[in-house]
Parts: sequence; C-alpha cells; structure tokens
Amino acid sequence: MSIPTFQQLTPSVAISQPTTTTTTSSPSLPHSAPDAILLFTWLGAGPRHMAKYTAGYRLLFPTSVLILVRIEFWGMIGHPASAERQGVTAIEAALATARDASPARVLVHVWSNGGAFMYQAAAGGYARKHNAPFAPGVVFLDSTPGSARFVGAYGKALNLMKAVLPRTFLMRLVGYGYAVLFVLALFVLPRLRGYRSLPGMMRRNLNHVKYVPKGTARSYLYSDGDELIEKEWVERHGEEAREKGYDVSFVEFKGTGHVAHMKGDPERYWGHVRERWDGVITRKE
Repeated sequence: MSIPTFQQLTPSVAISQPTTTTTTSSPSLPHSAPDAILLFTWLGAGPRHMAKYTAGYRLLFPTSVLILVRIEFWGMIGHPASAERQGVTAIEAALATARDASPARVLVHVWSNGGAFMYQAAAGGYARKHNAPFAPGVVFLDSTPGSARFVGAYGKALNLMKAVLPRTFLMRLVGYGYAVLFVLALFVLPRLRGYRSLPGMMRRNLNHVKYVPKGTARSYLYSDGDELIEKEWVERHGEEAREKGYDVSFVEFKGTGHVAHMKGDPERYWGHVRERWDGVITRKE
C-alpha cells in the first residue's frame, strides 16, 4: 500500500498522520473536522486509485488521521478471520485518535461490496471484542451494497474481473475462471454450509445495530450507470435502513461507472462529504 505519508500498521492497514494542526486552508471549521477517517477500499484497489481519495480527504480535512484498509479477494474468502482482525486493528487505531464523543468523531468511507464486506466484518469483530458497537459519526457507502440474488451474479463478477485485471488476452481467460470462483465463494459455498450468501449477509449486517448503530448517519453514493451495482438495490437497502430509524441520505450520480462517481463529478462528490459530515456533527454537538 505504497502511498506517500502512509505507514503500515498491518499488511492490509496503513495510517497517515496529519501534516498540520490547523485548518486555515480547509473549507470546514477546525472543530468540525473528523479526528480520524477510515477508508475501506474496493477489492484490488491499487495505490494509484486510492491516492486520489486520500488526497481529496487530506485537502478537505488536513488535521484528520487517515487510515486505509485494503482487502483482496483471497483474503476475504480464504482468510476471513485474519481480515476481520486487521479491520478491528484499523477501528481501534481510529478510536485511539478520537476525542470522547458519542458517536465518535470518526468518518468512515466504504467502496463497493469488497469494502462494505470488510467494514461490516471489522465492526462485528470490534463489537465482539469490546462488548460495544463501533459508532462512527457517518458512513459513506460508495457503489454498495449490491444485489444478494444469484441470478446475474456471474455476469457482474466477470465485469469486475475485467475492471481489476490487466487487459491482456491471458488475463481475460484468467478472468473467466476467477469469475466462476467468485460466484462459488460468494453464493454457493456459504449456502452449502448452511449460511446466507456473503452479499445477503453483508446487506443484512449493514442494517443491524450490532454492526452499525442508529446514531451513525449514512450516505449512499451511487449511479444509474454502474454495471456492477444497480441503483435499485442501493435504494432498496437505504429505504430499509430509513424504515429502521437510520439517518439516510441518497446521492445519485448520472452515467458514472462503478466507484467512478468522484471522477465524474468531484465538486458534488466532495461537497456532499463535507456538508454531510458538518451537518451530522453540528446536530450532535
């Protein structure tokens, strides 16, 4: 995870300390900035991709500690306990910087189903370890959660492999095989063991107070142009959350692809992040 200013805490978690203690160049007031910002990346997200987001957050909130949590497919499927432990480490590092407040002055940003899976696993692990839920101020759900249905899963998995693998003929062939393994791991194997599919479990847990307390606000950032995560499934999840008493905001982008909403309209994207955080914290104070 070689992004300048970041230091590794674990193989999957890196931290960047603020370079300033004042926010004279920030559009947010000093007292309103998060103490820590937790970033749960999408599957296979590289340093070049995430550097655009860390730079955006560093500009927006220069006094905040940034903590980056990366997940790989085989880590999620083959070593879920290890992935969970590293996620818990990230949460503990964030809370170690936070002032005594409820909800904590921690902002969480999640990308795609991979990041959402890691976030809910980390939150669940933290709750079991500390007998208390992880309660950040706000969670931004970017391009997630998607459908829990098996129908159409292979096509989406194939699109995902095309997006993350090198564009060579050999890698395309590898992508077909990975797509099959992806569907088996997410949908088939859990059901054979008597569990929900991983997407189904993730959707449920994100709307469960054990994983995300009702005091934690959330925003869904999504698009009608996302080929992997249909807007209907995002909106359905958000409406279910609202019915359960969560503070929910929807931000729909037009024509932007998967985890590409910031690229499509950076002013609106970062403007919402800033306004949502400031609004939530102002109401809590």
